[in-house]
Amino acid sequence: MTNTYVGTVLQGTNVSTIPTGYSLLALQEPVGGVDPLTNNIGLPPTLTSDPNGPPFGNNDVYYQWTGSGYNIYYYFNATDADAYGTASAGPGLFDITGTVMPSSSYPKVGQGFFLLHHGASINWTNSFTVQ
Repeated sequence: MTNTYVGTVLQGTNVSTIPTGYSLLALQEPVGGVDPLTNNIGLPPTLTSDPNGPPFGNNDVYYQWTGSGYNIYYYFNATDADAYGTASAGPGLFDITGTVMPSSSYPKVGQGFFLLHHGASINWTNSFTVQ
């Protein structure tokens, strides 16, 4: 089945709030296959990171539904990623073994994901302009 969506594309700067706890989120813009942490549509760099890492840390957790279960990735800022031993030069989403999230797990157009956010609510600001 092919779904066709018709409507107005939000352009300019868009602001959403990510509350404490579990949220079902999606990119507001009609883009897919982009790292959910980078580019101007990325999740905020103020996500919660913990150098102790999973399963003992309080890292924010990204859940991607696979159709029969979840792919689970933990957020680390650059400093905590190095401390956890992920061999990362920057912030990112990593699985339990410290492997960076593969591009095949990036959200597709219209695909949502769950985020478990530890800490106070934060704003998610992104920008989009139709080229």
